[in-house]
Amino acid sequence: VDRSLVDESKSLAESWLNTSTSEAETSHMKAQQWMLFLDHLINAVVAGQSISHSTLENMDSKYKISATSNVEVSFRWCLLGCKLSWPGCLALTEHFLANHGRGVYVKPLYLAFKAFDLERARTVFQRNRNFYMTVVTRQIAAFLD
Repeated sequence: VDRSLVDESKSLAESWLNTSTSEAETSHMKAQQWMLFLDHLINAVVAGQSISHSTLENMDSKYKISATSNVEVSFRWCLLGCKLSWPGCLALTEHFLANHGRGVYVKPLYLAFKAFDLERARTVFQRNRNFYMTVVTRQIAAFLD
């Protein structure tokens, strides 16, 4: 099994986690690799590792992750930002939640948003609640109360 694409994503994430930067060339990376890269960072944060806000800003400046049109990449970027209480992710997170209604995205994102800024999460939810399916709305409302 060729693991080169997976290993490349993991290596890039490890570089950012260990040195707060990377000189690796990424222009050839596919969306799945960006997803794996962000998944690795999210898992590291969940495991207790920290990433500074300036590192996230540098990462976004270098890779333009906030500008992606890929919903999977954008979801993970917002989730990472919320888990790290990074103010730089708030506008993108609000935009994401106003434009994507799938429960698989919005439920975990609202959970992370709640831990970051409960009142803002509630405000964003109230603004968007009619956009989501009824079952998703009920589930989110239950944990935001």
